[in-house]
Amino acid sequence: MYNHLIAIFSGAVFVIAVIAGIGPQNLNTLNHAIRRNFAYTVASTCFIADSILILFGGIGLSLTNAKITFLINIIAILFISCYLLHKMYSLFQKHGKFAISKKILTRKQSILQALALTWLNPLVFMDTIVVIGGTATHYKGLTRVDFILGALVGDFIWLFGLTAIATSLSYRLNRTSIWITLDVITIVILIVILAKTIKFVV
Repeated sequence: MYNHLIAIFSGAVFVIAVIAGIGPQNLNTLNHAIRRNFAYTVASTCFIADSILILFGGIGLSLTNAKITFLINIIAILFISCYLLHKMYSLFQKHGKFAISKKILTRKQSILQALALTWLNPLVFMDTIVVIGGTATHYKGLTRVDFILGALVGDFIWLFGLTAIATSLSYRLNRTSIWITLDVITIVILIVILAKTIKFVV
């Protein structure tokens, strides 16, 4: 029993450590939470999308085929490039003037965007399938199942915890300076991810 609890706890802590960083998915979740724009729908979508990838990695399915990996990265480059241009346009609209987007997405748009920022982000694949899935192989038998379960619990705690905190503090966080900062951070991160992806493909 003790070993099972340790494996579950280890999975949860490990996943939070891996995903608790500023990335497109987390920033998008934070964005919706602050604006209270289908915040928990987005959190649920991200959790389901992450869970599928974690399960793939945890049960030993990895995208090791060179052609599949190449195709995924080409799609990722196209998506990240478009998303980067969109973020830059929303930050610097006409005549270089700062402009914070006030657009509220529909439920369908929110879900599709959350899925895109999860499944078309190569770093998410690396984190969930390679890093988390690879670590799961260190466990044998039922303890591997425990670790994967813990990983899912950790992902749930992070996404819904982030959403709950950001939603409760939305009135303090929903300021122009905050949005400018988040947009700039997002743009920088997207440039870094795009550069790494292009370097991998080349």
